[in-house]
Amino acid sequence: MATIAPPPVIPARILPGWMSEDDAVSLLQDHCFPAWSAEEALKVWTEHSERVQKLPNSPNGCISAELDRPEQAYAESFIRYLESHSGDRHEVERIIKVNIGSLVASQYIAITERSATYAGMQVNEATWWSELLPIAPPAPQVGMRVTFGPPDNPNPLDTRIIFDLPDAEFAFLPYGNGLFGIAQLSRHVTVLQYDSDLVLKNGYHRLLARMRQGGDHSQATALVAVEKTSPQATTNAQQFLPTDGRRRARLSDFVAPGLFLDVSLKRRRYQMEVQAHWRAVNDI
Repeated sequence: MATIAPPPVIPARILPGWMSEDDAVSLLQDHCFPAWSAEEALKVWTEHSERVQKLPNSPNGCISAELDRPEQAYAESFIRYLESHSGDRHEVERIIKVNIGSLVASQYIAITERSATYAGMQVNEATWWSELLPIAPPAPQVGMRVTFGPPDNPNPLDTRIIFDLPDAEFAFLPYGNGLFGIAQLSRHVTVLQYDSDLVLKNGYHRLLARMRQGGDHSQATALVAVEKTSPQATTNAQQFLPTDGRRRARLSDFVAPGLFLDVSLKRRRYQMEVQAHWRAVNDI
């Protein structure tokens, strides 16, 4: 009998105590290799959930500090970069320096390998600024395969495009005049003000790399962009935060013994499929 090769895996770190029971059990059973049994997965979730329930709420919220002159100069350059691309339509209100561990985490999975890669690339403060708030981001490497008509499409004028993406931060967006294209979403690390907290929207792997690069996790700081407050942004933050009395997860919990769990996830790659179907419709 032929031996089935195990799937490629990638190391990750999760916060099961903040996940729902269904999400945690599904992750451990369906997305890890080797798969956890239902009993093992439920036991892990129960133990971590009980620990989280006993954690006291932090009364201080997120901790920020004044920018020094070089940091302020870079922050002003970053805002000018945003304005040069989108005028006043960009969503950044201001740049702050924040204690990384105090940020609220609404994403409970981090790819350890990706954080390690970021940590290895940065050698000083200036390179961290350009990684967290990029002013001249490099062009992403995107592959593309296109088929016209049969046999992949039912109509001779139909089109199917598959984009091979380096990560999930891409969308297929309009450029005007009937033109569309693949676009990388904004890469700057963004937080949203919510109550006295700052909720991290994107940049998890970079900030975890920054926090873990130094010896004292509790003192690690970083420059981040604060998103303009809006009803929609607040609603988006609310739907990812605990509502059952548990305290909100923080990035420091990714390095707190007893609160995180290291796992091996089945490795994924990202694609975007776009299909165009030609048709004639009645003019009414």
